[in-house]
Amino acid sequence: MLYKFLKIVLELLTLDAEKAFDTVTHEIMLNKMFHNGIRGDMWVLLKNIYTNMTLQVNWGDQTTQHVNIQQGIRQGAKLSTLLYKRYNNTILNSITGSHLGAKIGTICVASPTCADDIALLGEPQDIQAMLNIIEFHTKRDMVKINPEKSVVLCTSKGKNYQQKAYTLGEKQINRVDKLKHLGITRNVKSKVNTDERLKTGRQTIYALLGSGLHARTGMCPLVLCKIWKTYVVPRYLYMVWKYKSAQKLIYTSWKNYRGKYLDNSLVYPKGLHPLSYIFS
Repeated sequence: MLYKFLKIVLELLTLDAEKAFDTVTHEIMLNKMFHNGIRGDMWVLLKNIYTNMTLQVNWGDQTTQHVNIQQGIRQGAKLSTLLYKRYNNTILNSITGSHLGAKIGTICVASPTCADDIALLGEPQDIQAMLNIIEFHTKRDMVKINPEKSVVLCTSKGKNYQQKAYTLGEKQINRVDKLKHLGITRNVKSKVNTDERLKTGRQTIYALLGSGLHARTGMCPLVLCKIWKTYVVPRYLYMVWKYKSAQKLIYTSWKNYRGKYLDNSLVYPKGLHPLSYIFS
């Protein structure tokens, strides 16, 4: 919003880490852990977990021989996401240290990332330099970024905007009119997709019906309201609060479903609007 107000060109580029959790090299990961200050018993424990790992495939009544595993972290394990973030943190620290990309005041927001969902945010003259940093570190860490599935979107065109091409390695990054990052669909107009938000909210309600999200035959009112505010409302309002044009549509849809699932079981304080009670 700040870049659009100041009419500065701002590009958003999302990167696709190919088989991210499966390509983490154990030796490099343990080395990174040690240099990040994880030492002693915890480091030894991690080393024991990921040393001499083997795999066998069972097909019918036949079993293969043991195959040594030297890369990849355990899928579904509690530490896996944290370990990957530590593994990937070198790239993010390098981008932050380069002082390239978007900023809010003096705070660098050039690489909004969650686990393997990496994004780059910056002016055109910075994007290619950040891509070069990522290429260097991914080669060193033996991580592969797929340029064909990585895309770029202009979120603020500013003055005298000229479309620029970016490359990762020798392949050009595709330019699109909309992309999805961390569950949010963004487009060139920087407007929220209200239909998608409404659909997500309805799906959340339907998914909770089996657990008793119903006013008459379900849970007690206090538990029902807590679940509604914890799970349903955030899914409805995710990235909608700052768009006034979308708030009316969300409120209309909310009234329909609120009346069906909550109004029969809740008594609102006198003088307090139901919307402020449920959304607070």
